[in-house]
Amino acid sequence: MERRSLPRKVINYPVWVICCDAEDNQEDQCLAYALDINESGILIESSAPLRGHKIKILAASPEHKVVEIVGRIVYTDSSVKGRFRAGIRFIGSEEENLLFSKKLIEAAHCLEVDREHFVSTILS
Repeated sequence: MERRSLPRKVINYPVWVICCDAEDNQEDQCLAYALDINESGILIESSAPLRGHKIKILAASPEHKVVEIVGRIVYTDSSVKGRFRAGIRFIGSEEENLLFSKKLIEAAHCLEVDREHFVSTILS
């Protein structure tokens, strides 16, 4: 049963994740994939577990600029060998959260269009 108040949009988009302690010191970082997103949070899959008091997520926007948001881990799943999932709840302002989610959805759409064009070019 879905408990989220806002539906998630599947995006499968690469993001850079920085894990920070309570004093905002960087503890770890990694490249990961954003699997889905909405205005309040994101599901990330990585090759190592995400840990930290705060999670900074950076990604490329469709305008080729870096967009960033901060969140907290609210869910983890390590049931698939070698893959770790973390649900992150955004802790930015409502405006920041909305802008970040919109930019990632747009960027993921652009990437999908580029992939389709690449495949159709190769196959023709």
